[in-house]
Amino acid sequence: MKLLLTCIALTLFSIQSHALIVNASAKLKNDNQLIIDYGFTAEDFDVDAFSLFFDALLFENIAVTNNPAPNNWDLFAVQSEDFFGELDDGYVDFVTLVDPLFANESITGFQVSVDLLGSAVPSSFSQTFEIYDLDFNLVGEGNVQIEVAALPVNSPAMFSFILALIVAGGLLRSKSATNNRGQL
Repeated sequence: MKLLLTCIALTLFSIQSHALIVNASAKLKNDNQLIIDYGFTAEDFDVDAFSLFFDALLFENIAVTNNPAPNNWDLFAVQSEDFFGELDDGYVDFVTLVDPLFANESITGFQVSVDLLGSAVPSSFSQTFEIYDLDFNLVGEGNVQIEVAALPVNSPAMFSFILALIVAGGLLRSKSATNNRGQL
């Protein structure tokens, strides 16, 4: 019986689980810069603040490039930094100044640009987020998997590349045929 009462008490007094649905997609702007589009939905509670984290080993130069939030929301980007030998992730904070993102309400059109570190472009990456109440107490956290759209092929550039290969192949073949005739 004591075990049952303990389980009931733990259930009643545990931290309430909250959910912020994050929809995101990324595309390459150039060889090393990603543009990430975000949409957010407060699933079952009002959201007063949240943070999106950017892995310090993958990204730098974090910038909010489009902010469709009402004037009562404050957004700012914080860059990754080395803190006494420990590399801290960069992040973008979203904080309400007046009205929260109400339960079952969505907002879309946020855009963040980041520069990729290294030469490899990931096909996808994972991003963590945290949700806070008005007193900045952590009330939830999550993770979203973001797919990176493939770099579109530039048709004129591709055509020029293929044409150059054909011409180079023809020149090599012609030179080879000339060399072979001289050896007969």
